[in-house]
Amino acid sequence: MKRLLTTATALMIVGGVSAAMADVSISGNVRFHYESWSDNAVDTANSGNNNTKMSSTTDIWVKGTHTADSGIAYSGEVRMHQEKADRVYVSMSDDWGKLNLGQDWAPMYSKSLGADWRGTITNSTAPAPTHGRVLESSYMTTSGKDSKIAYTTPDLGGFSGALSLSDGGAESKATSTEFIAQYAMPVMGGNLTLSYGAANQAAKDDAPASTKTANSEMGAALQTGKWLVSIVQVTSKKTPNKTKTPAVAAKFAVVTYDNGTTNATIPITSNNLSDVQSIEFGAAAVAEATNLVEKQSGQELEVAYDVSDNLKLNLVVFNAKVEEGANKDDKYSSNEIGVKYTVAPGLYISLAQTSFKYTDNTNASQAAGKGNNKGNGMKLRVNVDL
Repeated sequence: MKRLLTTATALMIVGGVSAAMADVSISGNVRFHYESWSDNAVDTANSGNNNTKMSSTTDIWVKGTHTADSGIAYSGEVRMHQEKADRVYVSMSDDWGKLNLGQDWAPMYSKSLGADWRGTITNSTAPAPTHGRVLESSYMTTSGKDSKIAYTTPDLGGFSGALSLSDGGAESKATSTEFIAQYAMPVMGGNLTLSYGAANQAAKDDAPASTKTANSEMGAALQTGKWLVSIVQVTSKKTPNKTKTPAVAAKFAVVTYDNGTTNATIPITSNNLSDVQSIEFGAAAVAEATNLVEKQSGQELEVAYDVSDNLKLNLVVFNAKVEEGANKDDKYSSNEIGVKYTVAPGLYISLAQTSFKYTDNTNASQAAGKGNNKGNGMKLRVNVDL
């Protein structure tokens, strides 16, 4: 991190800051959502759960852009989501690439080929159908929108890459390091992108039970004419810390007698002392915690088609399974069909319908927060750009 900070400081100094005022732009959107769902989940008694929900969100972007005499472009960007600034960062770019400092998505997510980031239509599902036990989407970042240092290379003959580092904060060692590498090439009159990304988050402390996370995404996306097809494979692993200071081991003595007998328990007495050939002292080995806590994998397919300039259709199929861990063999699958219609510039309406099935292999009986679940979800969105 120190090297990255030093590089960022040098770039600002060498840049030769221009005295011109920043070009300020303001943009955003207002969205209205209506959701409904039905499933087989057992709710808490007298919870008053309602299977419909209406909500609205507002996003406001403020961006101030400068260009230094040397050609470096730099800006300060803020996104207000509802009443909170959830993305705040400084950005610098030139022929060497782009550097972002602050609260923003990791490039592994913002360059993801998964439908979760692309948001062709809008995601729709019942709230927490798997109770958080199984992957439900291609969302793999471990740092979210935490403050970070992120560097993205320029296009290098079709190759590009990005790296980010997010600190866990003063009270946690859970530093996240994420990267993504991509290669784009012309295919079938369109563009094919191959991608691999990984996100690793350290354990929050040195306790043996604290877990480390290692996520990955590998995929390909082809966009040609009116068609978009993407395939993504994601994995998520959690492993415990290794014990840094093993407990004091029990001492032992291995006694070898003249007759070839080796034993660590037969006591040495005056009767057999003359038969002792050698004595070896040592300490019993202490095993470190290396067992895998959890391993999951998922596959996602998206097919989208532009019917016209104003109408878009898409299909997203997702399947996931817990391969190791306490919830082994739990499964989740979903199918989403969506449509998006642009009524006028800056105004669109989207509708998505999702059917899903969750198999809770670790809980045979239905109970609140447990048991098999299946159902449907629907989300309507009305968006107005500002």
